[in-house]
Amino acid sequence: MIKKPKVVIIAGGLATRMSPITDNIPKCLIDVNGAPLIQHQIEFFRERGYKEFVFCVAHLANKVKEYFGDGSQFGVSIEYSLEPNELLGSAGAVKLIENIIDSTFIVFYGDNLTNLNFDKFLKFHKEKNSQFTIFLKKRSEKNHSSSLITMNDENKIISFIEKPSVEEFDKHKHEIQYINNGIYLIEPELIREIPENIKYDFGKDAIPTLLQKDHKIYGYLSDDFYVELGRVEKYETFLARFKCRKNVLERAKAIFLDRDGVINEGIKNLSKPEQFRLIPRVAEAIRKFNDGGYLVIVVTNQPIIAKGFCTGEDIEKIHHKMKKSLAEKGAHVDAIYLCPHHPEKGFEGEIAHIKINCECRKPKPGLILNAVKDYNLDLFKSWMIGDSFSDVQAGKEAGVMTILLTSGDGSGSKQEKELQNVSPNYKFKSLIEAAEFIMLKR
Repeated sequence: MIKKPKVVIIAGGLATRMSPITDNIPKCLIDVNGAPLIQHQIEFFRERGYKEFVFCVAHLANKVKEYFGDGSQFGVSIEYSLEPNELLGSAGAVKLIENIIDSTFIVFYGDNLTNLNFDKFLKFHKEKNSQFTIFLKKRSEKNHSSSLITMNDENKIISFIEKPSVEEFDKHKHEIQYINNGIYLIEPELIREIPENIKYDFGKDAIPTLLQKDHKIYGYLSDDFYVELGRVEKYETFLARFKCRKNVLERAKAIFLDRDGVINEGIKNLSKPEQFRLIPRVAEAIRKFNDGGYLVIVVTNQPIIAKGFCTGEDIEKIHHKMKKSLAEKGAHVDAIYLCPHHPEKGFEGEIAHIKINCECRKPKPGLILNAVKDYNLDLFKSWMIGDSFSDVQAGKEAGVMTILLTSGDGSGSKQEKELQNVSPNYKFKSLIEAAEFIMLKR
């Protein structure tokens, strides 16, 4: 069995981007549903056998020590390393603990939350005989992140650029690009490569230098939930999404619902709030999901935006009426994900830049998978309910159970006939029948 490594938590920054929240409290202790942010992560580690921690602290260090002590009350062991008045950066902070690190260790930033499978991460690191392994995610075209990483077919990192310019992004545009999530597995001999008593960061300084020296640095890819809460707006968005979830790192179950023909009457090209009407007993069905502990997430294709039949603002007004109508009956949806795109050109007044073949338009699973990333969802406990084979196919590709409602009119897309052979897990006439079934089955 591979020994569980120590977890080194970088928690010494001034957190200026979180002001005024962090004026009197370190960022790692900000409240997340009744417990400090980093406590959620420590408990996650502990339950998986990672029980040795080193906190690299500086700003308001005494508050971290006062809260966690030696870690015994949390079932772990905690040591502390205090940076001098002049902060030394992430790698410089790790350099200070060189004398207490004698084996593979994890570097983790105190403003991150993840349910990454660290056992798999560690296994990959050992199998590659890596000296430094970085938790990565593939970069989307719209994500101009603070890092740009490329790898070879063996996942060995070829280039690592911190804060890349537009020109650098363009230079690598024909390569698959990845972003740094800031979680590392490092071999202790690399600490010797960090210079003493100067400010030195992993992204800006250490990783590029180690690559130049031809050290073995690999990238580990995973779609496990990850969020960084280093800015006020990110923190507030996270709290809104995860309200009432005591254990934010436990995957939640969800009901994904198509909109037209499932929640509201299927009116072709519905573009005005006054056209919106709830289907009878839909609110009752959604209330059952709410009471049963499911998040209710609407995933809807709205190509009428790309066709120019209405605007995004018009759709928001319709959704406002939907939420209000449900609330009046004691029900609510937790999120709405919509695809505004349409692949076919030729409509008068169409919006050219969104007339594209995208990854979010059902029957592709993009809307569902985006929600999974945002809300930390358990696909194996979740359901997709729709009135079209496109909905069923999207659910199947995402990996959730599927229900086809036979009372709806389907998607109306040309693909619908091509998907006639797609088989849902179950069929019901109405959403209330589907809800009653799921409540009995759970």
